[in-house]
Amino acid sequence: MVRAAQGVVIECDMAVTQILIMIDQTIQKFILEELDETHLFVNPTHLDWILKNLERILEENTYRATANEKDD
Repeated sequence: MVRAAQGVVIECDMAVTQILIMIDQTIQKFILEELDETHLFVNPTHLDWILKNLERILEENTYRATANEKDD
């Protein structure tokens, strides 16, 4: 049986794909289909939410050098 769904394909590296899968499984369901390691088919109504939360998570996990470390 054929099934059609409206969605958006997101292309990202494997690390970001895994983060998005984790978000989908724990916080909010938005992934309609995992196409491969770097492509996800997602619900288009959640796209802004996905991008905002992904940016927040990546920012939280980004190393920032302190002023003391920059001087070394």
